Amino acid sequence: PITPSPAGWRYRTKLTLAVSRDGERIGLHPLERPDEVFDLEDCPIATEALMELWRALRERRTLLPPATRSVTLRADRTGGIHVVVGGAAPRWDATPLATAIGRTDVSYWWHPPDGAPRVVAGPKTGFPALAFEQGNAVLADAIRRSAVAALAPAPGMTMWDLYGGVGDAARLMADAGAAAWSVEADRRAVEWDMQRRPGPNPAYVRGLVEETLHRLPSPDAVPMNPRRVGVQSRVPEA
Repeated sequence: PITPSPAGWRYRTKLTLAVSRDGERIGLHPLERPDEVFDLEDCPIATEALMELWRALRERRTLLPPATRSVTLRADRTGGIHVVVGGAAPRWDATPLATAIGRTDVSYWWHPPDGAPRVVAGPKTGFPALAFEQGNAVLADAIRRSAVAALAPAPGMTMWDLYGGVGDAARLMADAGAAAWSVEADRRAVEWDMQRRPGPNPAYVRGLVEETLHRLPSPDAVPMNPRRVGVQSRVPEA
């Protein structure tokens, strides 16, 4: 059966914007023209919280570093808002932009191409902003619960949750009494999941899936939600 999304508009919690080569426009690519960028005014599928932030940000775009190549806006499940700026410039001082925006709930991240992303202004703790989540959080939760229910986790079963993110699927399995193993490479996602609430905890393995399967007990079922590029061949072979 097809389950409709409860919201047809204003549901997306992440929006990644490109920057034109001349640095004059920040927005999205026209259909079938990936080398062009149009200046974004509004995205009707993005949440209003993201668009409110974007309206404030686009008026102050001159405070972004000159070498900015992308701007990602993210609303996390705990109410935090994040601006992740990617580019090749030296370390970015986001304080002038944060002061101009004037909001205490926004974290500003700098993500150089060959370096780790880090908060350079605003709150530095809370939900791991760069942990992968589907853009439609409500529908993603329904899909996850349906998939786990179809596998019928129960006491005595061992289950792997590969590419586990913040461990939502693994927690559903553990709540049902299964021995759940969550495998995730993002350290912040694992740490956040380990401390977020009491109850049955999965076992955590931090690392790349293809490099960690030998450390896990033999499973009865394996749900996985890999990155868009798919999985390495040795994962299904294992």
